[in-house]
Amino acid sequence: MFRRILLASVLGIGLVGALAIPTVADARPPEAYRHDEHDRDWKEHRRHDFEVLYRDANCPWKVSGEYHNRAEANCAAEQLRCHGFQVEIRPCV
Repeated sequence: MFRRILLASVLGIGLVGALAIPTVADARPPEAYRHDEHDRDWKEHRRHDFEVLYRDANCPWKVSGEYHNRAEANCAAEQLRCHGFQVEIRPCV
């Protein structure tokens, strides 16, 4: 009984104490926005590593899509194979 009261009072004091301490704001001027860094990051984000190509019988190869990793490309290729297409996975250049 005494432990529960002691534990509850210690936890209560700790929570109230944490809420009572004001936080300090670190005020700095805003950093300049650089468009070239944003464009570079966006191009890097859009980069794909694999493309899935498919064809039906003797038709030319068509690109089904470009994917970030081999697992995504394999999943898309398997769906096309289930529909009866010939499928190739190639690295993007």
